[in-house]
Amino acid sequence: MNIGDKIRQIRISKGLSQENIAETLKISTSAYGDIERNKTEITVKRLISISKILDVDPSEFYESKTKDNATDEELLKIKAELLLAQIESHRWKERFLRSLFAEDKFNTKRQKIGFK
Repeated sequence: MNIGDKIRQIRISKGLSQENIAETLKISTSAYGDIERNKTEITVKRLISISKILDVDPSEFYESKTKDNATDEELLKIKAELLLAQIESHRWKERFLRSLFAEDKFNTKRQKIGFK
């Protein structure tokens, strides 16, 4: 079973439509359909986004492959990619929040306007 097939299976079991997922991902329904039909490569970041929407661990999309014919090396690479993507996503959020709440952005000096 391919990743797209597994995504479709989980989405249907959760009672969600392709439109629901596509809207949340901010992509077209046809683009999302291509993911489920395995017509397009799915990025690790997109896979993590889909796993969050479906409320499952990203590794669940690979479980059927692991039982069939994946080697230990392939599994290790998949897990490493998922972990790195999660770490990078966390770092990006942290940098964004730091820049948003940086002291110098809120403590800008303003000219005082007064009347004599």
